[in-house]
Amino acid sequence: MSMRSSLLAAAALVFAVGAAAETPNLGQSITEADLALWDISVGPDGIGLPQGSGTPAQGKTVYEQKCELCHGKEASGGKNATLVSTKDRTVTNYVPHATTIFDFTRRAMPWPQPKSLTAGETLACAPGQLDTA
Repeated sequence: MSMRSSLLAAAALVFAVGAAAETPNLGQSITEADLALWDISVGPDGIGLPQGSGTPAQGKTVYEQKCELCHGKEASGGKNATLVSTKDRTVTNYVPHATTIFDFTRRAMPWPQPKSLTAGETLACAPGQLDTA
């Protein structure tokens, strides 16, 4: 290795070490407890469903209180997406598994307060969406 190549390599190493030392130190390490809050995947086989239960009658009440304003009566459309339609693709005819609808609903609904439904409320609502379809 020539003297010039050695000097360039040494300069690059010094620059890299100096640049790494001047990082902005943004963020923090994630803890296992923080990670557990987001480890909530549920597949079509039901693995990952939380403990809880719900009935269609409870689901109807939850829907009326927390979903109907945006999705309309009988899930036919309000100021936001239609959940049920025979002519348009919707979540209920695109994803035919109650567990997948449960997973999406638990993560994203209701729109103003995602992840605010209890496991029982969500378990009660998901099959009702398929039943309405």
